[in-house]
Amino acid sequence: MAGLGDAASDIGNLINIYGESFVPKMGEAYLNLDTYFPRARFYAQLLEWGCLALKPEKPFSLQPI
Repeated sequence: MAGLGDAASDIGNLINIYGESFVPKMGEAYLNLDTYFPRARFYAQLLEWGCLALKPEKPFSLQPI
């Protein structure tokens, strides 16, 4: 579960901002970087889906029945 200090969550945010090609350059900062990648990709996608949900293509309005 992602939480404060979760490296996979941090790396997922970096994937969203800088792209996945940037992250391997941080190998010295995160010693087990390869083990975090699957969850980091998941968190990056989750953040992207969340942002898409907040910006719908059609404005939402209540319609009378």
